[in-house]
Amino acid sequence: ILSGSRSSQDRELFLGGLKEGELPTKLIDVVIKADVQGSAEALNSALTELQAADDKLSVRTRVLRSGAGAITNEDIMLASVSNAVIYGFNALVTQQTREEADRQNVEIREFSIVYDAIDDVKASMAALIRPPPSKQLGTLCGTLDVKQIFKIGAVGKVAGCAILDGFVRVGNNIRILRGNLIVYEGRLQSLRSVKEAVDQVDAPNDCGISFNDFQGMEPEDRVEAYTPRDDNSDVSYGGSKTVEG
Repeated sequence: ILSGSRSSQDRELFLGGLKEGELPTKLIDVVIKADVQGSAEALNSALTELQAADDKLSVRTRVLRSGAGAITNEDIMLASVSNAVIYGFNALVTQQTREEADRQNVEIREFSIVYDAIDDVKASMAALIRPPPSKQLGTLCGTLDVKQIFKIGAVGKVAGCAILDGFVRVGNNIRILRGNLIVYEGRLQSLRSVKEAVDQVDAPNDCGISFNDFQGMEPEDRVEAYTPRDDNSDVSYGGSKTVEG
């Protein structure tokens, strides 16, 4: 997510006219000002070529304006109405301009090395897409949304979740995402349906999950359950219970 006042939800999202197999595209709008025209053109070209994607979304940069000279109130106005970020490359920024940017809630990012500006945009793109899971996690078998957090005696925090698809099973590898930030990776130690301990719960049921080594779950976290590569789905858990949809 672009730092400062801008939210990923504020970025323009193109959904119309998609062909089969095409991903919706989210745009990061920028205004470029540099000390000389050659630098502005080089940065424009570099940022325009940047793109990133996961399995659900494509992200690219759209340069609204690029030129040489000081950052002006006109640049601030364009960035404000377009929800863009201004990238200054050795460009003059007066105190009056900074104050106007603050009033208009516009972020100015200043750089003296082209690659630093490119890396900054890459980081913004990476924050907008879901990080790919490591192969060590195994095969994705279920996704859940955390709805609320409970505290249960010696167990500690339990995340009440809605299973969106698939299933979740004790022993699954778990990845928890907050937005697009990975906040936890580990194994699921405890799974509950209502108040009863179970070994597996299928969509579209609700369940409670907890971990011995992580208590930081929050509502709206996304939980991904993975079948470990060494897991045998034919194994029978003696005395276990499964909740099916």
